Amino acid sequence: MDNFDFLPDTIKGNLRTAIYGLILFHIFIFTVWILLTIPSLFKPSTSFSSQIDDMIKKNKTKHE
Repeated sequence: MDNFDFLPDTIKGNLRTAIYGLILFHIFIFTVWILLTIPSLFKPSTSFSSQIDDMIKKNKTKHE
């Protein structure tokens, strides 16, 4: 791990552990966020105008 140690030598002990823990925590949360958003990237997108058109069609069929 010495090759990846980018913190200065003046930071020692529990503070060093806490900093690395926070970095790993943020990497984990970012990974979870990416995994949760990937499915939405493949959904077909509907524009606002197509949503309005769908609502108009639904209202027309209700009144007929």
